Amino acid sequence: MGRLRTISLAAAVLASASCVRLGFRQPEDRGLDGRGGDRSSADRGRDAPADGALDRKAGDALGERLPHDGVPDRSDAPRVDAVRGDAKPDARLDAKPKQDTKLLVDLKPLDLRPPDQPKPDRSPDLKPPFVDLSKPTDAGTLGAVCSALPATGLPTARRSTSAAVHAQSGGDTIWIFGGFVSSMSIKNDLYSYSTSAGAWTSLPAASPPSPRERHVLAWDPVAPRLVLFGGQYGIVTFTHYDELHTFSLGSNTWTPIPKAGSWPSPRKDAALVWVPHLGKFLLYGGNNGSGASNRLSDLWLLALSGASATWSKLTPGGVPAPAQSGGCVVYDPAGRRLILFGGETQDGVNATTTYQYLLDSNAWQLDVTTSGMVPTTGSFTQCAWDPAAGRLVLYGGQGASGAPVAGAYLYNPGAQKWSALTLKSSANPGPRADGGAVYSPALGGLFWFGGRTGTVSYTNESWLLKLQ
Repeated sequence: MGRLRTISLAAAVLASASCVRLGFRQPEDRGLDGRGGDRSSADRGRDAPADGALDRKAGDALGERLPHDGVPDRSDAPRVDAVRGDAKPDARLDAKPKQDTKLLVDLKPLDLRPPDQPKPDRSPDLKPPFVDLSKPTDAGTLGAVCSALPATGLPTARRSTSAAVHAQSGGDTIWIFGGFVSSMSIKNDLYSYSTSAGAWTSLPAASPPSPRERHVLAWDPVAPRLVLFGGQYGIVTFTHYDELHTFSLGSNTWTPIPKAGSWPSPRKDAALVWVPHLGKFLLYGGNNGSGASNRLSDLWLLALSGASATWSKLTPGGVPAPAQSGGCVVYDPAGRRLILFGGETQDGVNATTTYQYLLDSNAWQLDVTTSGMVPTTGSFTQCAWDPAAGRLVLYGGQGASGAPVAGAYLYNPGAQKWSALTLKSSANPGPRADGGAVYSPALGGLFWFGGRTGTVSYTNESWLLKLQ
Protein backbone atom coordinates (compact mmCIF):
# COMPACT_ATOMS: atom_id res chain seq x y z
CA MET A 1 0.00 0.00 0.00
CA GLY A 2 3.07 2.26 0.30
CA ARG A 3 3.45 2.90 -3.38
CA LEU A 4 1.14 4.41 -5.93
CA ARG A 5 -0.44 1.82 -8.16
CA THR A 6 -0.27 2.33 -11.91
CA ILE A 7 -3.02 0.43 -13.65
CA SER A 8 -3.01 -0.30 -17.36
CA LEU A 9 -6.23 -1.16 -19.14
CA ALA A 10 -6.11 -3.75 -21.91
CA ALA A 11 -7.54 -2.67 -25.28
CA ALA A 12 -7.68 0.96 -24.10
CA VAL A 13 -5.24 3.80 -23.75
CA LEU A 14 -5.31 5.42 -20.34
CA ALA A 15 -5.70 9.03 -19.48
CA SER A 16 -2.92 10.70 -17.48
CA ALA A 17 -2.72 13.03 -14.53
CA SER A 18 -0.13 14.90 -12.55
CA CYS A 19 0.11 15.46 -8.82
CA VAL A 20 1.53 18.68 -7.44
CA ARG A 21 2.44 18.93 -3.78
CA LEU A 22 1.54 22.27 -2.22
CA GLY A 23 3.64 23.13 0.81
CA PHE A 24 5.89 21.10 3.04
CA ARG A 25 5.20 18.12 5.21
CA GLN A 26 5.37 18.55 8.96
CA PRO A 27 6.13 15.68 11.35
CA GLU A 28 3.12 13.40 11.61
CA ASP A 29 1.05 13.39 14.78
CA ARG A 30 0.50 9.74 15.55
CA GLY A 31 -2.43 9.92 17.93
CA LEU A 32 -3.61 7.00 20.00
CA ASP A 33 -6.98 6.98 18.34
CA GLY A 34 -6.74 3.77 16.31
CA ARG A 35 -7.77 5.43 13.06
CA GLY A 36 -8.04 2.15 11.21
CA GLY A 37 -10.57 1.02 13.77
CA ASP A 38 -12.38 4.33 13.47
CA ARG A 39 -13.01 4.09 9.74
CA SER A 40 -13.34 0.33 9.42
CA SER A 41 -15.19 0.22 12.72
CA ALA A 42 -16.49 3.73 13.07
CA ASP A 43 -17.01 5.56 16.33
CA ARG A 44 -14.35 3.61 18.16
CA GLY A 45 -10.98 4.43 19.68
CA ARG A 46 -10.92 8.20 19.99
CA ASP A 47 -9.70 10.08 23.04
CA ALA A 48 -11.37 13.16 24.43
CA PRO A 49 -10.31 16.48 22.96
CA ALA A 50 -9.02 19.01 25.41
CA ASP A 51 -10.72 21.96 23.78
CA GLY A 52 -14.37 20.96 23.70
CA ALA A 53 -17.14 19.67 25.94
CA LEU A 54 -19.17 16.50 25.69
CA ASP A 55 -22.40 18.02 26.92
CA ARG A 56 -24.20 18.79 23.62
CA LYS A 57 -27.37 16.94 22.79
CA ALA A 58 -27.79 15.30 19.44
CA GLY A 59 -30.70 17.53 18.42
CA ASP A 60 -34.15 16.96 17.08
CA ALA A 61 -35.17 13.92 15.12
CA LEU A 62 -35.88 13.88 11.40
CA GLY A 63 -38.46 16.49 10.47
CA GLU A 64 -41.85 15.96 8.92
CA ARG A 65 -41.79 15.45 5.18
CA LEU A 66 -42.74 18.30 2.95
CA PRO A 67 -44.91 17.74 -0.11
CA HIS A 68 -42.97 17.19 -3.29
CA ASP A 69 -44.34 17.12 -6.81
CA GLY A 70 -41.51 15.20 -8.43
CA VAL A 71 -39.50 18.26 -9.48
CA PRO A 72 -37.37 20.38 -7.12
CA ASP A 73 -39.02 23.72 -6.36
CA ARG A 74 -37.47 26.64 -8.19
CA SER A 75 -40.02 29.32 -7.37
CA ASP A 76 -37.99 30.95 -4.61
CA ALA A 77 -34.52 30.47 -6.04
CA PRO A 78 -32.34 33.53 -5.36
CA ARG A 79 -30.18 35.18 -7.97
CA VAL A 80 -27.07 33.14 -8.64
CA ASP A 81 -23.71 34.64 -9.47
CA ALA A 82 -21.65 31.53 -10.21
CA VAL A 83 -23.55 29.57 -12.82
CA ARG A 84 -21.14 27.50 -14.83
CA GLY A 85 -23.48 26.22 -17.52
CA ASP A 86 -25.88 23.45 -18.29
CA ALA A 87 -24.72 21.92 -21.57
CA LYS A 88 -24.58 18.15 -21.32
CA PRO A 89 -21.00 16.91 -20.92
CA ASP A 90 -21.52 13.92 -23.19
CA ALA A 91 -22.23 16.14 -26.16
CA ARG A 92 -19.25 18.28 -25.31
CA LEU A 93 -16.64 15.67 -24.59
CA ASP A 94 -17.60 12.62 -26.58
CA ALA A 95 -18.37 14.31 -29.89
CA LYS A 96 -15.92 13.69 -32.73
CA PRO A 97 -14.51 17.00 -34.01
CA LYS A 98 -14.15 17.71 -37.68
CA GLN A 99 -10.70 17.13 -39.07
CA ASP A 100 -8.34 20.11 -38.71
CA THR A 101 -11.00 21.95 -36.75
CA LYS A 102 -10.59 22.98 -33.12
CA LEU A 103 -13.96 23.11 -31.43
CA LEU A 104 -14.49 25.32 -28.42
CA VAL A 105 -17.82 25.13 -26.65
CA ASP A 106 -19.05 27.97 -24.46
CA LEU A 107 -21.06 26.31 -21.72
CA LYS A 108 -23.85 28.84 -21.28
CA PRO A 109 -26.47 28.19 -18.63
CA LEU A 110 -29.95 27.07 -19.52
CA ASP A 111 -32.50 29.20 -17.66
CA LEU A 112 -35.56 27.11 -16.82
CA ARG A 113 -37.26 29.69 -14.59
CA PRO A 114 -40.75 30.94 -15.37
CA PRO A 115 -40.84 34.09 -17.53
CA ASP A 116 -41.70 36.30 -14.57
CA GLN A 117 -38.72 35.13 -12.55
CA PRO A 118 -35.44 37.13 -12.75
CA LYS A 119 -32.63 35.41 -14.58
CA PRO A 120 -29.54 34.53 -12.56
CA ASP A 121 -26.61 36.90 -12.82
CA ARG A 122 -23.22 35.70 -13.91
CA SER A 123 -20.48 36.76 -11.51
CA PRO A 124 -18.26 39.38 -13.16
CA ASP A 125 -15.08 37.68 -11.93
CA LEU A 126 -15.96 34.18 -13.18
CA LYS A 127 -15.80 33.01 -16.77
CA PRO A 128 -17.57 29.92 -18.10
CA PRO A 129 -15.28 26.94 -18.69
CA PHE A 130 -14.31 26.08 -22.25
CA VAL A 131 -13.79 22.52 -23.39
CA ASP A 132 -11.49 21.78 -26.29
CA LEU A 133 -13.15 18.93 -28.19
CA SER A 134 -10.11 18.43 -30.41
CA LYS A 135 -8.31 16.94 -27.41
CA PRO A 136 -8.84 13.33 -26.28
CA THR A 137 -10.74 12.70 -23.08
CA ASP A 138 -10.91 9.19 -21.61
CA ALA A 139 -8.90 7.73 -24.47
CA GLY A 140 -5.49 8.92 -25.55
CA THR A 141 -2.92 10.83 -23.55
CA LEU A 142 -3.95 14.03 -21.82
CA GLY A 143 -0.38 14.81 -20.71
CA ALA A 144 1.03 15.64 -17.29
CA VAL A 145 2.90 18.58 -15.80
CA CYS A 146 4.17 18.51 -12.22
CA SER A 147 5.46 21.49 -10.26
CA ALA A 148 5.80 22.18 -6.53
CA LEU A 149 4.08 25.27 -5.15
CA PRO A 150 5.18 26.95 -1.91
CA ALA A 151 2.84 27.13 1.06
CA THR A 152 3.29 28.97 4.35
CA GLY A 153 1.28 29.10 7.58
CA LEU A 154 0.36 25.43 7.40
CA PRO A 155 -2.50 24.12 9.58
CA THR A 156 -1.79 21.30 12.00
CA ALA A 157 -1.78 17.81 10.48
CA ARG A 158 -5.28 16.33 10.67
CA ARG A 159 -7.91 14.07 9.18
CA SER A 160 -11.71 14.33 8.93
CA THR A 161 -11.72 18.01 8.05
CA SER A 162 -13.92 19.45 5.33
CA ALA A 163 -13.08 21.92 2.55
CA ALA A 164 -14.89 24.52 0.45
CA VAL A 165 -13.72 26.77 -2.39
CA HIS A 166 -14.52 30.36 -3.38
CA ALA A 167 -13.65 30.53 -7.09
CA GLN A 168 -12.32 33.87 -8.33
CA SER A 169 -10.54 34.92 -11.51
CA GLY A 170 -7.60 36.36 -9.56
CA GLY A 171 -7.08 33.15 -7.59
CA ASP A 172 -9.26 30.85 -5.51
CA THR A 173 -9.68 30.85 -1.74
CA ILE A 174 -9.94 27.35 -0.26
CA TRP A 175 -11.30 26.93 3.25
CA ILE A 176 -11.00 24.16 5.85
CA PHE A 177 -12.67 23.92 9.25
CA GLY A 178 -11.94 21.67 12.22
CA GLY A 179 -11.05 18.00 12.09
CA PHE A 180 -9.29 15.35 14.15
CA VAL A 181 -5.72 16.32 15.06
CA SER A 182 -4.66 13.86 17.78
CA SER A 183 -5.91 11.71 20.64
CA MET A 184 -6.30 14.87 22.70
CA SER A 185 -7.52 17.40 20.16
CA ILE A 186 -10.50 17.84 17.88
CA LYS A 187 -10.42 21.30 16.34
CA ASN A 188 -12.83 24.12 15.56
CA ASP A 189 -10.28 26.35 13.80
CA LEU A 190 -10.79 27.99 10.40
CA TYR A 191 -8.06 28.35 7.76
CA SER A 192 -8.04 29.82 4.26
CA TYR A 193 -5.59 28.96 1.48
CA SER A 194 -4.82 31.48 -1.27
CA THR A 195 -3.98 29.78 -4.55
CA SER A 196 -2.33 32.96 -5.85
CA ALA A 197 -0.16 33.58 -2.79
CA GLY A 198 0.45 29.91 -1.94
CA ALA A 199 -0.23 30.65 1.72
CA TRP A 200 -2.48 29.39 4.50
CA THR A 201 -3.99 31.93 6.91
CA SER A 202 -5.54 31.20 10.30
CA LEU A 203 -8.78 33.12 10.83
CA PRO A 204 -9.73 33.46 14.50
CA ALA A 205 -13.45 34.12 14.30
CA ALA A 206 -16.18 35.17 16.68
CA SER A 207 -18.66 32.54 17.95
CA PRO A 208 -17.25 29.50 16.11
CA PRO A 209 -19.08 26.15 16.08
CA SER A 210 -17.91 23.74 18.77
CA PRO A 211 -14.99 21.36 17.97
CA ARG A 212 -16.00 18.61 15.55
CA GLU A 213 -14.93 16.28 12.79
CA ARG A 214 -16.61 14.56 9.83
CA HIS A 215 -18.87 17.55 9.16
CA VAL A 216 -19.63 19.14 5.78
CA LEU A 217 -18.52 22.59 4.57
CA ALA A 218 -19.68 24.37 1.41
CA TRP A 219 -19.53 27.78 -0.24
CA ASP A 220 -22.64 29.89 -0.81
CA PRO A 221 -21.84 32.08 -3.86
CA VAL A 222 -25.00 34.18 -3.45
CA ALA A 223 -24.45 35.54 0.09
CA PRO A 224 -21.41 35.01 -0.18
CA ARG A 225 -20.52 32.91 2.87
CA LEU A 226 -19.44 29.52 4.20
CA VAL A 227 -22.07 26.98 5.26
CA LEU A 228 -21.35 24.20 7.78
CA PHE A 229 -23.64 21.34 8.79
CA GLY A 230 -23.47 18.35 11.12
CA GLY A 231 -20.40 16.50 12.32
CA GLN A 232 -19.39 14.48 15.36
CA TYR A 233 -17.62 14.95 18.69
CA GLY A 234 -16.68 12.41 21.35
CA ILE A 235 -14.65 9.37 22.36
CA VAL A 236 -16.44 6.33 23.80
CA THR A 237 -19.82 7.98 23.36
CA PHE A 238 -20.48 10.44 20.56
CA THR A 239 -22.56 13.49 19.90
CA HIS A 240 -23.82 13.82 16.35
CA TYR A 241 -24.83 17.32 15.32
CA ASP A 242 -27.68 18.66 13.23
CA GLU A 243 -26.48 22.24 13.68
CA LEU A 244 -26.31 24.64 10.76
CA HIS A 245 -23.81 27.52 10.84
CA THR A 246 -22.75 30.22 8.37
CA PHE A 247 -19.55 32.27 8.31
CA SER A 248 -19.54 35.85 7.03
CA LEU A 249 -16.30 37.11 5.51
CA GLY A 250 -17.22 40.73 6.07
CA SER A 251 -17.71 40.47 9.83
CA ASN A 252 -15.45 37.44 10.37
CA THR A 253 -18.26 35.94 12.44
CA TRP A 254 -19.98 32.56 12.66
CA THR A 255 -23.78 32.64 12.93
CA PRO A 256 -25.84 29.66 14.15
CA ILE A 257 -29.02 29.24 12.11
CA PRO A 258 -32.04 28.51 14.33
CA LYS A 259 -34.02 25.35 13.67
CA ALA A 260 -37.46 25.80 12.18
CA GLY A 261 -39.83 23.41 10.44
CA SER A 262 -38.57 20.16 8.91
CA TRP A 263 -34.89 19.53 9.62
CA PRO A 264 -32.41 16.72 8.80
CA SER A 265 -31.49 14.41 11.67
CA PRO A 266 -28.06 14.64 13.36
CA ARG A 267 -25.30 13.01 11.29
CA LYS A 268 -21.67 12.84 10.20
CA ASP A 269 -20.04 11.78 6.90
CA ALA A 270 -22.80 13.39 4.82
CA ALA A 271 -22.37 15.42 1.60
CA LEU A 272 -23.47 19.02 0.91
CA VAL A 273 -23.26 20.47 -2.62
CA TRP A 274 -24.34 23.72 -4.27
CA VAL A 275 -26.96 23.48 -7.04
CA PRO A 276 -26.49 26.60 -9.22
CA HIS A 277 -29.73 26.51 -11.24
CA LEU A 278 -31.81 26.29 -8.05
CA GLY A 279 -29.70 28.58 -5.92
CA LYS A 280 -29.92 25.99 -3.13
CA PHE A 281 -27.85 23.29 -1.46
CA LEU A 282 -28.44 19.54 -1.70
CA LEU A 283 -27.67 17.33 1.32
CA TYR A 284 -27.23 13.56 0.98
CA GLY A 285 -26.82 10.70 3.44
CA GLY A 286 -24.43 10.29 6.35
CA ASN A 287 -24.67 8.23 9.53
CA ASN A 288 -25.31 8.62 13.23
CA GLY A 289 -23.63 5.44 14.47
CA SER A 290 -21.62 2.39 13.46
CA GLY A 291 -24.20 -0.11 12.20
CA ALA A 292 -26.05 -0.55 8.93
CA SER A 293 -29.21 0.74 10.60
CA ASN A 294 -27.41 4.02 11.36
CA ARG A 295 -26.70 4.75 7.68
CA LEU A 296 -28.82 7.34 5.90
CA SER A 297 -29.90 7.78 2.28
CA ASP A 298 -32.16 10.81 2.53
CA LEU A 299 -31.98 13.87 0.24
CA TRP A 300 -32.73 17.43 1.37
CA LEU A 301 -32.81 20.79 -0.36
CA LEU A 302 -31.59 23.74 1.72
CA ALA A 303 -32.65 27.31 0.95
CA LEU A 304 -30.91 30.06 2.92
CA SER A 305 -32.19 33.59 3.37
CA GLY A 306 -30.22 35.75 5.75
CA ALA A 307 -30.18 34.02 9.15
CA SER A 308 -33.03 31.62 8.34
CA ALA A 309 -33.06 28.23 6.65
CA THR A 310 -35.74 26.15 4.94
CA TRP A 311 -35.11 22.41 4.55
CA SER A 312 -37.27 20.42 2.11
CA LYS A 313 -37.04 16.64 2.12
CA LEU A 314 -37.14 15.06 -1.34
CA THR A 315 -38.88 11.79 -2.20
CA PRO A 316 -37.07 10.57 -5.33
CA GLY A 317 -38.15 7.69 -7.53
CA GLY A 318 -36.06 5.33 -9.63
CA VAL A 319 -33.55 2.83 -8.25
CA PRO A 320 -32.73 4.21 -4.80
CA ALA A 321 -29.15 4.37 -3.60
CA PRO A 322 -28.53 2.23 -0.51
CA ALA A 323 -28.11 3.91 2.85
CA GLN A 324 -24.41 4.66 3.13
CA SER A 325 -21.97 7.29 4.32
CA GLY A 326 -18.47 8.58 3.64
CA GLY A 327 -18.75 8.02 -0.12
CA CYS A 328 -17.55 10.18 -2.99
CA VAL A 329 -20.40 12.63 -3.75
CA VAL A 330 -20.09 15.37 -6.39
CA TYR A 331 -22.49 17.57 -8.34
CA ASP A 332 -22.41 18.04 -12.12
CA PRO A 333 -24.11 21.39 -12.84
CA ALA A 334 -24.18 20.84 -16.60
CA GLY A 335 -25.91 17.47 -16.30
CA ARG A 336 -27.99 18.57 -13.28
CA ARG A 337 -27.09 15.41 -11.43
CA LEU A 338 -25.58 14.27 -8.18
CA ILE A 339 -23.05 11.46 -8.62
CA LEU A 340 -22.47 9.03 -5.76
CA PHE A 341 -19.70 6.45 -5.69
CA GLY A 342 -19.13 3.98 -2.89
CA GLY A 343 -19.31 4.69 0.81
CA GLU A 344 -19.74 2.42 3.82
CA THR A 345 -23.02 0.53 4.16
CA GLN A 346 -21.85 -0.43 7.64
CA ASP A 347 -18.53 -0.24 9.46
CA GLY A 348 -15.76 -1.73 7.36
CA VAL A 349 -18.06 -2.67 4.45
CA ASN A 350 -17.27 -0.58 1.37
CA ALA A 351 -19.67 -0.24 -1.54
CA THR A 352 -18.20 0.18 -5.04
CA THR A 353 -21.39 0.98 -6.93
CA THR A 354 -22.09 4.24 -8.76
CA TYR A 355 -25.44 6.05 -8.71
CA GLN A 356 -26.77 9.25 -10.21
CA TYR A 357 -29.54 11.39 -8.79
CA LEU A 358 -31.17 13.30 -11.67
CA LEU A 359 -32.66 16.55 -10.37
CA ASP A 360 -34.95 17.30 -13.31
CA SER A 361 -36.70 13.92 -13.03
CA ASN A 362 -36.23 13.61 -9.23
CA ALA A 363 -35.03 10.02 -9.64
CA TRP A 364 -32.05 7.84 -8.74
CA GLN A 365 -30.45 5.57 -11.29
CA LEU A 366 -27.89 2.80 -10.82
CA ASP A 367 -25.00 3.09 -13.25
CA VAL A 368 -24.10 -0.31 -14.65
CA THR A 369 -20.45 0.07 -15.57
CA THR A 370 -19.78 -2.25 -18.50
CA SER A 371 -16.22 -1.09 -19.22
CA GLY A 372 -13.29 0.54 -17.54
CA MET A 373 -11.59 0.07 -14.17
CA VAL A 374 -13.71 0.69 -11.08
CA PRO A 375 -11.79 1.91 -7.99
CA THR A 376 -11.17 -0.83 -5.46
CA THR A 377 -12.34 1.28 -2.54
CA GLY A 378 -15.28 3.62 -2.24
CA SER A 379 -15.04 5.26 1.18
CA PHE A 380 -13.26 8.40 2.41
CA THR A 381 -11.71 9.20 -0.95
CA GLN A 382 -10.51 12.60 -2.14
CA CYS A 383 -12.78 13.49 -5.05
CA ALA A 384 -14.41 16.39 -6.89
CA TRP A 385 -16.22 17.23 -10.13
CA ASP A 386 -13.92 18.66 -12.83
CA PRO A 387 -16.22 20.98 -14.85
CA ALA A 388 -13.65 21.63 -17.58
CA ALA A 389 -13.32 17.91 -18.34
CA GLY A 390 -16.88 17.00 -17.43
CA ARG A 391 -15.60 14.14 -15.29
CA LEU A 392 -15.43 13.02 -11.67
CA VAL A 393 -11.81 12.85 -10.46
CA LEU A 394 -10.94 10.62 -7.49
CA TYR A 395 -7.80 9.78 -5.55
CA GLY A 396 -7.08 7.22 -2.83
CA GLY A 397 -9.53 6.27 -0.11
CA GLN A 398 -9.79 3.70 2.65
CA GLY A 399 -9.36 0.00 1.99
CA ALA A 400 -11.27 -2.84 3.62
CA SER A 401 -8.57 -3.15 6.28
CA GLY A 402 -9.05 0.47 7.31
CA ALA A 403 -5.68 1.57 5.92
CA PRO A 404 -5.49 4.30 3.23
CA VAL A 405 -4.79 3.31 -0.37
CA ALA A 406 -3.38 5.01 -3.46
CA GLY A 407 -4.70 5.27 -7.00
CA ALA A 408 -6.27 7.91 -9.26
CA TYR A 409 -9.46 7.46 -11.31
CA LEU A 410 -11.73 9.30 -13.71
CA TYR A 411 -15.48 8.75 -14.16
CA ASN A 412 -17.55 9.62 -17.23
CA PRO A 413 -21.20 9.71 -16.08
CA GLY A 414 -22.57 9.85 -19.64
CA ALA A 415 -20.77 6.68 -20.71
CA GLN A 416 -20.96 5.23 -17.17
CA LYS A 417 -17.29 4.39 -17.43
CA TRP A 418 -14.43 4.45 -14.94
CA SER A 419 -10.83 4.91 -16.11
CA ALA A 420 -7.63 4.43 -14.12
CA LEU A 421 -5.27 7.39 -14.39
CA THR A 422 -1.54 7.00 -14.87
CA LEU A 423 0.40 9.40 -12.66
CA LYS A 424 3.50 10.39 -14.61
CA SER A 425 4.96 12.88 -12.17
CA SER A 426 7.80 12.05 -9.81
CA ALA A 427 5.82 13.66 -7.00
CA ASN A 428 3.52 11.02 -5.59
CA PRO A 429 1.05 11.32 -2.69
CA GLY A 430 1.09 7.60 -1.93
CA PRO A 431 -1.73 6.14 0.18
CA ARG A 432 -4.13 8.86 1.29
CA ALA A 433 -7.63 8.91 2.78
CA ASP A 434 -10.03 11.32 4.46
CA GLY A 435 -8.54 14.63 3.33
CA GLY A 436 -10.55 17.77 2.69
CA ALA A 437 -10.99 17.97 -1.10
CA VAL A 438 -12.36 20.45 -3.64
CA TYR A 439 -11.93 21.31 -7.31
CA SER A 440 -10.03 24.58 -7.76
CA PRO A 441 -10.74 26.38 -11.06
CA ALA A 442 -7.70 28.62 -10.57
CA LEU A 443 -5.39 25.62 -10.07
CA GLY A 444 -7.29 23.58 -12.66
CA GLY A 445 -7.50 20.36 -10.70
CA LEU A 446 -8.43 18.34 -7.62
CA PHE A 447 -7.01 19.95 -4.48
CA TRP A 448 -6.95 18.31 -1.09
CA PHE A 449 -5.48 19.05 2.31
CA GLY A 450 -4.44 16.66 5.07
CA GLY A 451 -5.87 13.20 5.61
CA ARG A 452 -4.45 9.90 6.73
CA THR A 453 -1.20 8.45 5.36
CA GLY A 454 -1.39 5.41 7.63
CA THR A 455 -3.80 3.84 10.08
CA VAL A 456 -3.16 6.47 12.77
CA SER A 457 -0.78 8.88 11.02
CA TYR A 458 -1.94 12.21 9.62
CA THR A 459 -0.44 14.87 7.37
CA ASN A 460 -0.72 18.59 6.71
CA GLU A 461 0.35 18.34 3.09
CA SER A 462 -1.69 19.90 0.28
CA TRP A 463 -1.82 18.18 -3.09
CA LEU A 464 -3.08 19.01 -6.57
CA LEU A 465 -4.10 16.27 -9.00
CA LYS A 466 -4.41 17.89 -12.42
CA LEU A 467 -5.63 16.52 -15.74
CA GLN A 468 -4.03 17.99 -18.83
